[in-house]
Order: sequence, then structure tokens, then C-alpha cells
Amino acid sequence: TTTTTTTTTGDGGGGGGSDDDVAVVENFIDHLASNTVSSATTATTHRALEILTTATTAAATATVNTTSTTTTLFAMVDLLRLAVLHAGVAYELGGLTPPPQWQPTALISICLSVDDDATVDSKVVLAIQLFSLRFFANCFRHADTHTVVDSHRERLLDFTTACLVSTAAKPLRAAAATLLLNYAVTMAAQQRRDGSAVLRCAVVASTAMASERDFGVLFTLLTALGTLLVADDAVRTVVTDTDLAAVVRAAVDAGARRGDGGTTPASRVLQCADDIMKL
Repeated sequence: TTTTTTTTTGDGGGGGGSDDDVAVVENFIDHLASNTVSSATTATTHRALEILTTATTAAATATVNTTSTTTTLFAMVDLLRLAVLHAGVAYELGGLTPPPQWQPTALISICLSVDDDATVDSKVVLAIQLFSLRFFANCFRHADTHTVVDSHRERLLDFTTACLVSTAAKPLRAAAATLLLNYAVTMAAQQRRDGSAVLRCAVVASTAMASERDFGVLFTLLTALGTLLVADDAVRTVVTDTDLAAVVRAAVDAGARRGDGGTTPASRVLQCADDIMKL
């Protein structure tokens, strides 16, 4: 899936990049494919990320309601979500400030601003949203890219909430729930955590549960809420106010009736909710 990106880097605004830029990105992809991203390839990695992040920011902040722009952005986000899993890439990306300034939230902006223009392929837009969420979730893999998600937490939680409560696409909700869980796990491990951020994540999880019918997504949300509760007792008020047992039982019953609960057993979801109530 990554080789398609080689013809879409550069200025990101509709035209292709220079031949040199394309060659750099192609070389970068080769290193990713052969798992040879290391200190020996630092210069290539850094330059490729400058090209990709600059082009992504440009594409995401341009007029997005065209097929060519969304397809270009999809290809770049696809590559970035995979690349950031490599420690060498994460190290470079975490400290990257190319001109224009690397703006991770530009990815969120396009996800929220693409309208129903007939020229836009809705499947491509959905893929951009999905891979953007997965990119941000993958940023939790290495400490070097924690700053990417920490510094844009409020905006990302806004987007996560919108995905969880407003979309019918299960893959998107599952990716949003995973991002929320990653935030919960990271916050729980911090000795000095932001109490308001913990409560914000807890509220997002509890709010999403009320409408969620897929047991897998529901289980991830419960796991996030339980993780936050263990870390900060202030979350107990959210659990109490939510009437967690009733919400989960209603969600499980509705999912079972409709036959859209997914592959996660209902018993696992109910046990998780019961465990949280006992904390």
C-alpha cells in the first residue's frame, strides 16, 4: 500500500514534487520495507519526513473537496501511519519542525472539513479519517512521538468524540476507541497527570458507550474507563453518574437483538463492566 506515495509527494498542493524529492521518498520507502531505518539512514529519513509532513500540511490546509487532493493526502497519511512505528522515524518525527511548521492537526482539519461535494470519493475521505486516527494511535508506540499527541490532545479528543458518537463506520469508531485507550494508558503511567485531561477522557468513553453497539468497541471503551479509574479516583464520579451497569447492559442487549455485536463475546463486555464497578 505504500508504493503509491512515491508519485504524490512534494508541494502537496496538486502538483508533483521534484524528481529529487520523489527519489528521496522512494529511498525512504525502501528502507522501511527492508527494516533498515537506522542512524546510517538518518539524513534520508529526516529529509523524507520534511517532504511528507510539509506536503501533508499543504494538502490538508488546501481546498480539500477535490478527488485529486484527497487521494494525494490518503497516500501520504498511509505512509506516515506505517513509518511512525519505526523507532528511527519516531525519533526524527518527534523533533521535526520543517517549513511550514509540521501541523499534525491539519490531518484532523481535513477530516472535519470535507463536505458532501459530489467530486469527492467518500471512501477515500473515510480512509483518510481512519488512517489519521491510526497514525495518531501509532504515535504512542515510541516516547519520541508522544509530544505529537500530547501537544494536540484537546483537538484530538474532539475528533475522537465526533467519530465515536457520530459515525456509522465501525472501523472508524474502533480506531477512535483505540486512540482513547492509548491516552488512558499513557495518563495512568504518568506520576504527574493532568486531572482535567483524565476526566475529559473518562467522559468521552462514558458518553460513547451510550450509543455503541459493537461489543469490541464497547470493550475498548470500558478498558479505557477502567484504566483511568485505577489511575485517578476522581473518575469514580463519571462512573457513578453514567450508571455504568445499566448503560452496558442496554448496549449489550441492543447489540444482541440487532445481531451487530461483532466478534467479541457479550460475556466479556459484561465481565469488564462488572470488574469496573467493583473497583
